[in-house]
Amino acid sequence: MSLKTFHLIFIVASTALAFGTAVWGIDAAMSRGEAGAIVLAAFSAFAGVALIVYGYRVRLKFKHLSEL
Repeated sequence: MSLKTFHLIFIVASTALAFGTAVWGIDAAMSRGEAGAIVLAAFSAFAGVALIVYGYRVRLKFKHLSEL
C-alpha cells in the first residue's frame, strides 16, 4: 500500500469517526441533557466537514503530483 493510499484511507476513517462522535454527542445531549455533549457534537461536526475539505484538497494535490 502506498503512502498516498494510506493517507486517504486515514482521512476517510477520521472523517467517519468525527461524524460518529457528533452523532453520539447529539444523542447524549438529547437523552441525558448534558450541555457539554452539544459542544462536543458541534466541534466534531466541524472537524468532519474540515476533514472532507482537507481530503478533497489532498486528493487534488496527489493527482497533480502523479502527473509530474
